[in-house]
Amino acid sequence: MLPQRNIRLDDIFDYSVQNNYRPSMARPREFDRDEVLARAVKVFASHGFGGTSTVVLLKGMKISRQSMYDTFGDKRHLYLEALRRYSSDSTANVIGAMHSHDSALQGVETALRSVVARPANEACLGVSATMEFGRSDRDVAAITDAAGATIMAAFERVVRTGQREKEFSAHVDPRAAAMFLASVLAGLKVTARSGATRETLRNVVDMALQSLL
Repeated sequence: MLPQRNIRLDDIFDYSVQNNYRPSMARPREFDRDEVLARAVKVFASHGFGGTSTVVLLKGMKISRQSMYDTFGDKRHLYLEALRRYSSDSTANVIGAMHSHDSALQGVETALRSVVARPANEACLGVSATMEFGRSDRDVAAITDAAGATIMAAFERVVRTGQREKEFSAHVDPRAAAMFLASVLAGLKVTARSGATRETLRNVVDMALQSLL
């Protein structure tokens, strides 16, 4: 029987050096993560989660399959991160538009008309997610619910401000008005995506504003 020998970590290290062993190192990322995520948002918005194959996704993101898995995990994790990014950016843009004027009326108008000004072929990932999943996916619903609640709270604050400044009717219920405006905002995105003209969308905005006066 061969004599036993206690193997120390130093022995392993020495052996690796003697045999010119070099541990493999991960290659540095050769792309901007934020830019790639933005591309994923566009792909998912256009095709939905179920309609987006890995091939289509990789082509749209302009990265390799291994880079996608190393950076974002699987398709579902990537989709949820893309949805979070879109929801965060979209919500910030709408609220920013609301507060771009001293006038509450002009703020609401700017927020709604920002949808009208979007390219007709620009899909909305938030609406797409809601249409595709509804309430069936808890993680997706949590993201869309949070974005919706933030938008409604912002609309409600602006409506209350408009009432204090005598721009909006005192008979308007602020919370109901906020829910209505949030619904109009989402509806404008769907209507625009379905091919409605700019004039049609502007008319919808005008009617929504009239309801506040």
